[in-house]
Amino acid sequence: MVSNKKKSAPFDHPIKFILIFSVAITLFFGTQLQDPFNTPKLAILIVLATGLIPYLFESTNNQLKLNHLERVLIFSLIIGLLVSTLLSSDKYVAIFGESQRKLGFLTYVCFIIVLLIGLKYFNITNIKLIYTALFTLACVLTVYGFLQTTGNDPVKWNNPYNSIITVFGNPNFASAFFAMLSIAMFTRFLLEKVIILKLINFILIFLMLILIWRSQSRQGLVAFSIGVAVILIVVMGKRKKLFGVVALTVFGSLFILAVLGMLQIGPLTSLLYKDSVSVRGFYWRAAFEMFLYQPFNGIGIDKYGSFFKEYREIQYPLTYGFNLTSTNAHNVYLQLLATGGLIVALPYIALKIYVGVNGIKYILKNSGTELILFTGLFACWIAYEAQSVISIDNIGLTIWGWLLAGAILAVSKDKKVLTSEKQSHLITNFRQLNLNLISYFLIIPAVIFGLFLTKGEGEMWKVRVSGESTGFQPSEQLKSQTLKVSQTPLLDPMWKIMCADYLAQMGDLASGSKLIEEILQRDSRNLEALQVGAQIYAAEDKTDLAIKLQLRISEIDPYNVENYYVLLKNYKVLGDLDKAQIALEKIKQIAPNSEQFKLATKELAMQAK
Repeated sequence: MVSNKKKSAPFDHPIKFILIFSVAITLFFGTQLQDPFNTPKLAILIVLATGLIPYLFESTNNQLKLNHLERVLIFSLIIGLLVSTLLSSDKYVAIFGESQRKLGFLTYVCFIIVLLIGLKYFNITNIKLIYTALFTLACVLTVYGFLQTTGNDPVKWNNPYNSIITVFGNPNFASAFFAMLSIAMFTRFLLEKVIILKLINFILIFLMLILIWRSQSRQGLVAFSIGVAVILIVVMGKRKKLFGVVALTVFGSLFILAVLGMLQIGPLTSLLYKDSVSVRGFYWRAAFEMFLYQPFNGIGIDKYGSFFKEYREIQYPLTYGFNLTSTNAHNVYLQLLATGGLIVALPYIALKIYVGVNGIKYILKNSGTELILFTGLFACWIAYEAQSVISIDNIGLTIWGWLLAGAILAVSKDKKVLTSEKQSHLITNFRQLNLNLISYFLIIPAVIFGLFLTKGEGEMWKVRVSGESTGFQPSEQLKSQTLKVSQTPLLDPMWKIMCADYLAQMGDLASGSKLIEEILQRDSRNLEALQVGAQIYAAEDKTDLAIKLQLRISEIDPYNVENYYVLLKNYKVLGDLDKAQIALEKIKQIAPNSEQFKLATKELAMQAK
């Protein structure tokens, strides 16, 4: 990178702290956890945010303060998240997030703290440290990506996706993050004066683009193109306005063609269209229906999965299967609109617009090396926001979106660093020392909390591995271990449901049904709990209770003909052929050409004989 003779600002500690932890959040995963990616990343994020809290209250001459609009936006977003959480029917999911997503209240509050610290402490000098952090991630993830794509991954993942999942668990997230990293490396390439360093950045870009292509996730290519286009438009426009106008016209036209291609329109269709785009249409429309159902406070933070089957269109199960579901809208804005309502979505969108406007203002009024330095990070942020329109928040990726937003707001205010050696010395040796000590003290309970959060994940992994190795044959030791895990504090409800299922498979139906009843008392619309509970009750010959749960399933999953088929068989067990006939008619109404309809018809025909 180019040299900068400006002195570093005092209070570098929170900047280094936030960048080191952000790198750790992105890279860390646990191979012996039931959720190897999201829960451990959340645990580290909580430690990071807790450690940053003291710095929120520090006020010195060189630190920025929030203006009135920023206070309103941030305060409104936090209050909206809090209200939606308190009104949610399932407080655990609202606070900690959906299983293997972890996008609840805690996560977003931690992101907001990251943004605030970034806004307060970043400046045009120390944002170079962001490039250093991203360069580190680019090197590590490129090596790991090639290990995965060549079949040499040291971790043997049970992975239904493309092999390039890196540290995110999904090729879409990997592709999107490679795009952001490539944009940052492109900026470094433009700024570097040393040929060998310029070459290293070029090689990294080339290798990451190969990985994006190999991931078969086109969103990475689109995001990279958008980011590079932003940089080129700014650079060319600053040299000559006409060049900027031409670049904007060319790249704008290509962007429109790309969007049309993803929608199966135009010459780029064969290159960019994927079936997943059509699937996302179902997710987006369902999210909007959820919003209409509860427009003010939403259905509950990260509760999309609990409502999706109720609000999905009938074409979805007929096309993709009756049991396939989604736990996210695959569009961050629609996800928050559906789950948090207007009180969350409006301040969130307004905050994003505010960041974008301030970034553009800075670009329009500045020039030179500092402008390119800023524009590179702004382009990374634009790419992040672009992919969030068709993707999901992921802690390891999203942390950088919020960090970059804070840096953009900080630099756009033209914050000046202190130049007084005496003042800098006093601040560094007294105030910062006290802040650091308070920060370290607060981290201790946060680490303990994080360990509790991940403990159940580790114990659940052990139970699953032990059970699968024996086919869940009855074992008193495994039963005892499973019951113990089910009572672990902060255990994800999904893992409790798995424990109930495992206990039932080992013959302990009573313990299994007891666990399910506990879960349903807290969340009566948990589909997984209802399905497992119905199966356990049927195995216990409690057919009437099984039917009760299946009727509840039919309310929140009205197009599931497999549920109606099992319901028909349970009515047949009780000898209630009239209601069995009603279940058959439901199947016929939804999917008259389905295998379930043929089987159900045969069931009743056999009874008639």
